[in-house]
Amino acid sequence: MKWKNGLSCLVMRKSENIDCIMSVVLEKCPKIFILRDYSSGTAVRFQTKLPQELVGRIDEQLFEKCIQTLNEIFAKAEKLTWKSFFENIIGCFTCYLSHLCMEYQFSKVRK
Repeated sequence: MKWKNGLSCLVMRKSENIDCIMSVVLEKCPKIFILRDYSSGTAVRFQTKLPQELVGRIDEQLFEKCIQTLNEIFAKAEKLTWKSFFENIIGCFTCYLSHLCMEYQFSKVRK
């Protein structure tokens, strides 16, 4: 959904046992950034510490569980296997044109 004043998204909310769908203009929403965690190297990981902007708005355990789930998904996507090794070799030899006709491990796991 596109609005003339910028991007928007649909947000589902439950209130009083009624499912509501609202459209929210993203430009008017406050932005909160989740910092990357580089303590384990350059692998894609996010810090599980609750940002100050979310204190009191979301349960700390729920936030931590969501971030841990994301971190697990990225770890699985980046895991080096024989299949991913050969996918990368094929990608190098084809100047990554093979990405047009093959679905790679990283893409599969992200879905």
